[in-house]
Amino acid sequence: HFPLNGLCMQVSSAWLNSGEDSETIAKKNYAILGGMIRLYEKSNGDDDIMKPNALSFRLVLESLLAHNDRGMKQRLWETFQLAQKYTIADMQSYMIMIHVLSSVGNEKMAERANMLLREAVEISMSPSPTCIDVDVTI
Repeated sequence: HFPLNGLCMQVSSAWLNSGEDSETIAKKNYAILGGMIRLYEKSNGDDDIMKPNALSFRLVLESLLAHNDRGMKQRLWETFQLAQKYTIADMQSYMIMIHVLSSVGNEKMAERANMLLREAVEISMSPSPTCIDVDVTI
């Protein structure tokens, strides 16, 4: 088995640093993550090599954040929820989401930001090393 998730992350990172326009980067990285999730689902969750990790989700969050269009906040939230489903989101992903949600300026989003902050604190305080914040720069 080849660590496909590592390859996908390298490609996502390459897109992020490609100098291409932000819309193209966001679409490409969103599509790469979607492909990883579909392949992982096809393996019935048995193939950990296909399982997207925290960094693959963060690369997509960063791509979406750079491309600030109307649907961006919704896609950010969906991506973050997927990260919570498949892995434990890393602290930088939490920080991105808390920043985005708190900048919306309505009560519902402020409550979501507060909820995420509580989650992030719980994860960072937990003794198990389930949340490892890695910064892989290629």
